[in-house]
Amino acid sequence: LMMLKGQQTLMSHEQMIGRCFTHLEEDLHREYTFYLENQASVMDLIAQYQKDKANKELLDNCLQNIRGNTTCWDLQSFPDKPVQRIMKYPSFYGTWWSTHPLIGSTG
Repeated sequence: LMMLKGQQTLMSHEQMIGRCFTHLEEDLHREYTFYLENQASVMDLIAQYQKDKANKELLDNCLQNIRGNTTCWDLQSFPDKPVQRIMKYPSFYGTWWSTHPLIGSTG
């Protein structure tokens, strides 16, 4: 995060945001691997909790409280959000580079 904060003070043509991600590549890979390996267990646990009426009400109330801050419609889709977000980065950067062809060019 310090790298990203440091980039904020630079002019847009001087920023190297991609380096912040490549610097964290190993950490991101490790964390997302762990996250994905445990995602099925999380889904099973959510299903188990929702079988109990008191737990279901509690979880539903929590979801209602965060609805204004997320596009998550149900608790089962909530664990997918980080994966969906990171999967958008290649598309975002591809679109960005196609609309900014001179940035990063050597000529």
